Amino acid sequence: MEVVFRNSAREVLHKDKLLLNREELMDCSAWEAVQEERKPFWDLRFRQFYSDGIHIGYCNGDVHQELHVSTVEQAPMPCIAFLQQGDIVTMAHGEEQPQHFTSGEHNILLNAYTTAATVYKKQQDLKVFVLSFLPERFLALAENTSPVMEALAEYVAGKKPSFHKDCQNLPLTPKMHMLIESMKACGYRGGLRKLFLQSKALELLALQCAQLEEREKRPVPGAKLFPEDIRKVHQAREILLHDLQHPPSMSVLARQSGLNTFKLKAGFKHVFGNTVFGYLKDHRLEQARNMIREGDRTVTAVAYETGYSTLQHFSNEFKKKYGLSPKEVKGSRL
Repeated sequence: MEVVFRNSAREVLHKDKLLLNREELMDCSAWEAVQEERKPFWDLRFRQFYSDGIHIGYCNGDVHQELHVSTVEQAPMPCIAFLQQGDIVTMAHGEEQPQHFTSGEHNILLNAYTTAATVYKKQQDLKVFVLSFLPERFLALAENTSPVMEALAEYVAGKKPSFHKDCQNLPLTPKMHMLIESMKACGYRGGLRKLFLQSKALELLALQCAQLEEREKRPVPGAKLFPEDIRKVHQAREILLHDLQHPPSMSVLARQSGLNTFKLKAGFKHVFGNTVFGYLKDHRLEQARNMIREGDRTVTAVAYETGYSTLQHFSNEFKKKYGLSPKEVKGSRL
């Protein structure tokens, strides 16, 4: 699989292999590399570390001209992209709106290393830090942590409206900067290096999730809902539940129902007493329990039909809600 570099006129400048291949990571237990890349269009230095499902990557350098970079689509590899310095616009595969990062911002991406297009402005001293996880590792970390982490896990597991798409980028805090710089400067070797980098990576993830939790708690100015808005919220519910395996993203759901995302979110809370994500999750699990009670499907089939990409994640969510595993319900017919 390759990555294609184009100029502002969309002329191909260069083709190369992907910097990070998810499938290759899954076949190794640990890996570290340092790379310098000098091309007419940029001079960059990359450093990467991978171990136990956690990938840490950072680069810095100069971009000599506006650059448009595209790759083939890969499976999800959830990550937090921290732009310490620079200006980048990225468009994920399947998305309709670009995500613009400027200095001192971070956000969640489904896969930072495979995008439909990423635009680098001409700039000096670009500094990017990326913390990525194999999906299985992230799902394990997210279990029984916080509502934000669980929502992210559902997003990573796939087949639900994107969690972060309508969220603005968050600011890097001094603590985040300090952690990132300590990871860059890590002087340990061997097992101590692995322990240090993994611990700091998890601390960085916790800081970001705490920041997201804090934002979720902030009061949102009320939006006056007219009868027509309420009707559209009910219409949005029907669209959302029409295909549990492939529900629309938040922005697509808003557009199809004729609401902006703010009124869609506020309307769901007002009408159904739940978030869009929360409502979908509860409906999926209720449908799953009904299917299991009927007894004519395997638990694996039920998980797939209700939109879960892994049996383990489905079983964890099911037991968390009902206190019994899917197999226990199937055996007892409760």
